Amino acid sequence: MDKLKPCPFCGGGFTIQICDAEGNFHNEIGYEDDPWSGLRYAIIHLNTKYEDCPIAHHEEEIMGSILYDNKEELIKAWNTRTDTPLPTFAEVNNKTAFRRYPSPDEMKQDFYNEFVKLLSKV
Repeated sequence: MDKLKPCPFCGGGFTIQICDAEGNFHNEIGYEDDPWSGLRYAIIHLNTKYEDCPIAHHEEEIMGSILYDNKEELIKAWNTRTDTPLPTFAEVNNKTAFRRYPSPDEMKQDFYNEFVKLLSKV
């Protein structure tokens, strides 16, 4: 398992960023071989490359707050997720949008029930 799965939201790729123990980026040649301030790894998914992705982030930021001790641990953590996409808001909304509801609470309950049904198919 040496490759990161694509983003579940946009299908884009990720890179592994070399960091020190505090999460500071280290792109200089040789740092990984001689990490003078600790060695950790982080996931990078830039919004400049994947601008419509809801989980993409700005440069100089790591994705999330977890720093990993090694690349294998990072890859395993990222790749341990479902391969089946969750239903979108639009999929759930389309099933409930044209019904008439006596109250907002009944609409919310129906919306929730439809969402649960779609999730059970995943």
